[in-house]
Amino acid sequence: MYYANAGLLSSQVKALVENTRPALKWFCVDASAVDDLDFSAAETLRSIHRELQQRGIRLVFAQVMDDLNPESRNAVEQIVGKAGFYATIDDLVHAYRRAAGASGRKDR
Repeated sequence: MYYANAGLLSSQVKALVENTRPALKWFCVDASAVDDLDFSAAETLRSIHRELQQRGIRLVFAQVMDDLNPESRNAVEQIVGKAGFYATIDDLVHAYRRAAGASGRKDR
């Protein structure tokens, strides 16, 4: 993720969040192709995280590459915490289902 696609990412997330019914509870970024995150992209993720939090949506990341630049990994951890990382999409889905089941929700 870098400055040239940060704006597009932000607008796409906003459109998905505003147009999905029922409303989202979690928003996952599949990071399987992300090996670096520049300053602009990190700032965009911080902004997206704030907007999602205001809407009651949890931002999470799945399939974060092992060789993700350590500074980039640290930036994402500062945004979502270590609990916001899931090794696989299946892990993410299971965690979401557990959280949804614990709260009695049957939505997204």
